[in-house]
Amino acid sequence: MMRTSWKRTETPLDVLSAERCAVIKVIFLVVLIFSPFAAAIAFIITYEEYSKHLVDKREVLKISLRMALVTLVFFLTVPTLLIWLFMK
Repeated sequence: MMRTSWKRTETPLDVLSAERCAVIKVIFLVVLIFSPFAAAIAFIITYEEYSKHLVDKREVLKISLRMALVTLVFFLTVPTLLIWLFMK
């Protein structure tokens, strides 16, 4: 009977040092706090500018909400992708 030894494979988180894990946690915390803030600012700026040029308030609201959503998605995904790229 052949005996096989089970070797544990390393995951990417096993390789990370404690300092790098702490930095990643801080970055994610900052992203989660400031992304909604950036989206709100983008909404306010877009709403103010478009309300000067467009008459239909429903259209202005729709454009402003779309811009806020794009800003939120951008600021949530880009730092995550950068962390993923630099972990390699």
